[in-house]
Amino acid sequence: QLKLSDIKAWYQRWYRPNYATVLVVGDVRGLDILKRVRQHFGHIPAKYESLSYKIATQPARVQRRLTVHAPTVKPYIMMAYQVPSVTRLAVDQRWKSDALDVLAMLLDWGDGGRLTAVLKDKHQWVNQVGVSYQGYRTHDTLFHISTELSDRRFKRQTERQIRFELARLQSTPVSSAELARVKAL
Repeated sequence: QLKLSDIKAWYQRWYRPNYATVLVVGDVRGLDILKRVRQHFGHIPAKYESLSYKIATQPARVQRRLTVHAPTVKPYIMMAYQVPSVTRLAVDQRWKSDALDVLAMLLDWGDGGRLTAVLKDKHQWVNQVGVSYQGYRTHDTLFHISTELSDRRFKRQTERQIRFELARLQSTPVSSAELARVKAL
């Protein structure tokens, strides 16, 4: 149960101008609004505080696999890898988050993505491919690869090809054409 002192402490900690957003809608003049915002809120001092807290995460030591047998029109494969978010990386290691963004774009992102080209266009094992990484989280996140199979029979081949493409990216440099496509996105 909260006490009045708890509520006041929470208010003092979190209600401050540097955490606020002012939204103005209508036919207004920007400079006039800015003047009014400063007039009403400018006297409140900003407070900065180091928000250090730890969210317990377990290192991914073993592969976990879950197979769901459910009535579906099309089978689906989803692979996920535990990866750090940019907020959990040291400043000199934050390039790793950018590298994961580039990896997602190399594997997917339209018709030029490696997985789309191989799994959908070449082999026609899948109807669609999705790759995502949301690096701006306060805790570790997941790098997702998902596919909707065109037929159940292609499950093993599809998974094997995804792993092959990931290994190939580790051992073979990315072509200048692929890099130009990613830069254009």
